[in-house]
Amino acid sequence: MASFFHLWKANFLARAVLIVWAVLSAFAVVAGPFGTFHVFSLTDRLVFWPTTFAAALILAAGLRAFFQGTLGITRFLVHAPLIAATMALLLTPPLFWMTQQFAGPRVAELYGFWVMALFVFAASISVSAMRHALRRHAAPVAVPALADAGPRLFARLPEQVQAPLLRLSVRDHYVDVTTEAGTHSLLMRLADAIAEAEGIAGARVHRSHWVAAAAVEGVETAAGRHQLLLCDGSRVPVSKTYRDSAQALLAARGVDAGGT
Repeated sequence: MASFFHLWKANFLARAVLIVWAVLSAFAVVAGPFGTFHVFSLTDRLVFWPTTFAAALILAAGLRAFFQGTLGITRFLVHAPLIAATMALLLTPPLFWMTQQFAGPRVAELYGFWVMALFVFAASISVSAMRHALRRHAAPVAVPALADAGPRLFARLPEQVQAPLLRLSVRDHYVDVTTEAGTHSLLMRLADAIAEAEGIAGARVHRSHWVAAAAVEGVETAAGRHQLLLCDGSRVPVSKTYRDSAQALLAARGVDAGGT
């Protein structure tokens, strides 16, 4: 759950999203859609539309984190329509109600519920397209650098999760790849994931866990069991088989291994 909210926050605060929010807000303030140009003053529009779009983009960021991070739907042509349809379903009723309350029932009836739903759907698709285009425009600087200089494992991750690697953990038949930007699950063996993480200093500390050296901040011992403390607040168990590897990581980070 923590990784979901981390990804949600990362999506909402992405540079592309902030640019989209500024562009849409400026357009709506000037154009005054759904009769707000005639009913609202400029000051009213300056408050109403940026606030409305901020709420919509927060919702869209949550949906994007759910579809891409939780469900693993990373293809633009698949998740963009899904997000747009869900946005239309969730956002049209309150938008229609607000139009009735603030712009008047006659204005709301003039445009109609389904026209608003189509507007929300089209706006969401447009936002996703703008966001996608901005990411592709930035790709020659950021993404290939990760692909060329980073581990092969990053080629399997969505762009928004490509960040410094923290740990790899087995969950059923999946490997949870946790970076500073969130967690993404891959259907593969841990041994293969570790092999594809070549180039990042780290070690296997348990049959189900691999940890990046840079992520280790300390060690905790309780009831004879040892856990590594990572920079994201998580704890990774250390098994007897891999205790020497854990001690090497702690030594590399200058952390007292204690009784580990």
